[in-house]
Amino acid sequence: MLTGFPARAEQTKSELRRADSLFAIGKYAEASLVYKKKALTSQKDNPDLLLKLAYISLKSDDYTRGLYYLSRVAEIKPTPQLYQEMESIAAKYHLSGYEFDDYGYFSILYRRYGHFLHLLLLTLGVYVFAVLIIKIRKGEFIQTRHKWTLVFYLSGIIGLITIPDFY
Repeated sequence: MLTGFPARAEQTKSELRRADSLFAIGKYAEASLVYKKKALTSQKDNPDLLLKLAYISLKSDDYTRGLYYLSRVAEIKPTPQLYQEMESIAAKYHLSGYEFDDYGYFSILYRRYGHFLHLLLLTLGVYVFAVLIIKIRKGEFIQTRHKWTLVFYLSGIIGLITIPDFY
C-alpha cells in the first residue's frame, strides 16, 4: 500500500534541493516551476516555499501573484512585518485593502493567541457548569436565569471559536 512512498518523498526532497540551488544562483524561472508544482501537490502550505514564490513573482513584476502568495503566508503565519510589506507593495501599485492598522494588528494577535482566550473562556464555562451540577446533586435551588446565562455563555463561546474560521 505504501510501496514507493519513501522513493517519492526522497524524489520530492531532491527536487526541492535542486529548486533551492536554482533559487540561490538566481535562476528564478526554473525554481518557480518546481516550487509551484510542490505548492500544488502539497497538502499543507509551506510558508518558506510561499515566501520564495512571492519573491520570484515580485522580482518578475507580477505583483498580484506576489501579493497572493504573501496573503497565503499571512493566513498561516501572520506577522506585522509581513502585513507592512504587503501594504508597501500595494501602495506602490496604488491598490487598496492592504492597509495595516490597529485592526490588522489585533487580528494578528487574535490569530496567534486566540486559542488561549478560547481555552480560558471554555475553562470558566466548564467550572460554572460543574458548580451547577454539584448544586443540583445537593438539591439546592438554581435560578432559571443562571441556567439560561450559562447556555448563552457556552453558545457564545462556540460562536467565538467557529466564526473566525469562516471569516
